[in-house]
Amino acid sequence: MTLDQGRLDRLLTVLETLAGGDFSARFGVSSALDDLDALGYGVNVLAEEVEVANAERQEAQRRTQMSEQRLAHILATSPTTVYSCGATAPYPATFISSNVREQLGFDPSSFLDDPGFWASRIHPEDAPRVFAGLGELLERGCHAHEYRWQVADGSWRWMLDQLVLTRDGEGNPVEIIGSWTDITHRKSTEEELLRAKEAAEAASRAKTAFLASMTHEIRTPMNVILGFAQLLLRDRTCTAEQKQQVEAIMGNGERLLELLTDVLDYAKLEAERALIHESTFDLPRMLADIEAMFRPRAEGKGLRLVVEHAAGTRRFVVGDETRLRRILQLLLSNAVKFTQHGGVALRAAVASGPGEAAALRLVVEVEDTGPGIAPEEIGSLFQIFEQTERGRRAGSGTGLGLALSRRFAELLGGKLDVISQEGKGGVFRLEIPVREGTADSLPPRSRPGEVLEEARAATALPPPSRGPELRAQVATLPAELVTNLRQATLAADPDRILELCEQVDAHSPELAQELRRLAEGFAYQKLIALLESGRKTS
Repeated sequence: MTLDQGRLDRLLTVLETLAGGDFSARFGVSSALDDLDALGYGVNVLAEEVEVANAERQEAQRRTQMSEQRLAHILATSPTTVYSCGATAPYPATFISSNVREQLGFDPSSFLDDPGFWASRIHPEDAPRVFAGLGELLERGCHAHEYRWQVADGSWRWMLDQLVLTRDGEGNPVEIIGSWTDITHRKSTEEELLRAKEAAEAASRAKTAFLASMTHEIRTPMNVILGFAQLLLRDRTCTAEQKQQVEAIMGNGERLLELLTDVLDYAKLEAERALIHESTFDLPRMLADIEAMFRPRAEGKGLRLVVEHAAGTRRFVVGDETRLRRILQLLLSNAVKFTQHGGVALRAAVASGPGEAAALRLVVEVEDTGPGIAPEEIGSLFQIFEQTERGRRAGSGTGLGLALSRRFAELLGGKLDVISQEGKGGVFRLEIPVREGTADSLPPRSRPGEVLEEARAATALPPPSRGPELRAQVATLPAELVTNLRQATLAADPDRILELCEQVDAHSPELAQELRRLAEGFAYQKLIALLESGRKTS
C-alpha cells in the first residue's frame, strides 16, 4: 500500500502540535478510510480525551489556587493564629500562620527555627499547669487551656490555646494542631467585673451594716417612748383626750417599729445573711395567736375574720415558725388594711408533697373581699418599694411587705403567688415544705402547760454562783464580738444573736449556751445586763 506523503505530513504536524500542548489540533480523516485514516482517527480520539482531562486539571488548579488565596487571607486577617507542632516535648513548631507577626510581634521563623521557642516564653507560674494539661491532650485527643505568654515587646498576654492531637493508622501520636487566640482584653474585663462585684458586695455589706445600725439606734429610744406611753395610758389622771393622744403616739410608734423591722429584714435578705431556724411548732396554736392579733383590728373596721385549718391537718410540724409567722402577719396586715367591706379569711392545710412519701407541703391561702388588683399591676406587685395605685392613694405602706413575704417564702424553699381580679378581691397562696413533728420534739417553751414555767426559767438571771464566772468569760471575748452581740440584742434580732453565738463557742461553749438560752427566751434585758457586767469586769 502506498501512503499519501502529504496526508502523512499533516498527521505528523498534528502530533507535534499536540506534543506542544495544544490539544485542539485534529487530523482530517478522508472518506477513503485507509490505514492512515484509522491512525488519524485514533489520534483525534486521544487528543479529545487529553483536551478534556487538561481542562479539568486546569479547573482544579484554579479552584485550588482560589482556596489557597482564601485560606491565606483568613490566616493573615484572623485574630487567631493557627499552628502545628510535634506531639512530644519540646513540641517543635512545624507550621505557624503568618498573622503571628501582627498578633505577637514575632516572625514565623522564630518558632520554626527554634524548637523550644514557644515553651521558653510561657509564664513561669503557668508553665507547670500548661505542660500537665498536655498529658490530658494525649489521653482525650483534645484540650484547651489559658495561660500567659511573653510577646515581642516583653509584655505578658493571656492566650487561649485549643489543641487537637492527630494519630497515625496504628494510633500513635503524630502531630498537634492548634489555634492561639489573644484573650487579654477578655481577662481584663473579667478582672474588672470581679472587682466591681467585690465593690458592690462591700457596698451592700456597708449598706446592711448602716441600716442595722440605724434601726438599732432608732429602735432603742422608740421602745422607751412606747414604754412611757403605756405607763401614761395606765395613769388614772389622764383625760379621755389625753389617752387618745397617747394612743396615737403608740400607734405611730408601733408602725415605725414595723417599718424598721421590714427594712432590716430586707437588708438581711439582700445581703444573704438571713438564716433559717427550723424547729417543731404547734400549727393550730400559731394560727390562733395570729387570729388573736388581727381580730381586734378587723372587727374595728366591721370586717369578718375567719382563720381555719383543714380537718385532719397535722398539729405538729417542723419548719421556721418565725419566718412563717412573719409572712402570714404581712399578708393579713395588707388584707385587713385594704378591705373596707366583707371580710378576710386565712385557710391552712398540710398535704403530702410530690416525690418522697415523707415530704409535706404547708399550703396557706389569705383571701379578702377588698378592691382587688389591676392586671397590669400584678407583675410588679412583689417588687421592692412597688405599690398598687390604691396603695399609693391611701398613703400608707412602703411597698416592702409583699416583697419581703415572697423573699421569705423563697428562703424557706417555697413560693408565694396571687390570684386577683379588680373589684372582686384576691387570694394570696403560700406553699412551703415542712416535715412532720411530734409533741415530744417541741421546744420546752412551746409545750402546752409549760409556757409560763419555761419563760420564767429562760428569763431568769444565772444563779449567783455562776454569775461571776459568766461575767469573767464575757470579759475574755473580743471587744468587737461583744459590741456586735450588744447591737443584735438591742435590735431584738435573735437570728443575729444565734449567729454570733457560734463565734462565742470558740471562746467559751458554756457562755455561748447561756446566751442562746436568754435569746431563745427573748430575755433581751437580762442578756444586755450580762454583756454590760462583763464589760465592766474587764
